[in-house]
Amino acid sequence: MKPANRKEDRIDRRLAEHRTGKRRVVVVIRERGGDSLPAVFHSEKAATDFIRSHVKPGTIVNADEAQSWDGLHAKYE
Repeated sequence: MKPANRKEDRIDRRLAEHRTGKRRVVVVIRERGGDSLPAVFHSEKAATDFIRSHVKPGTIVNADEAQSWDGLHAKYE
């Protein structure tokens, strides 16, 4: 039998105190009609530094709505 899923017993994993440290950021840089370059990072900061060092300014970058990617708007469309 499945245990009860009561709201007061749930753990909010979004809070820093409940995180395990296993979370990773996966970025794939793909050239249109060309090769892909995947990479795994511990933080979004490291991922944005990687993008800035491998992608030319003015390039169209597609990403999700996470706030950590907002810093890319200055150099990329």
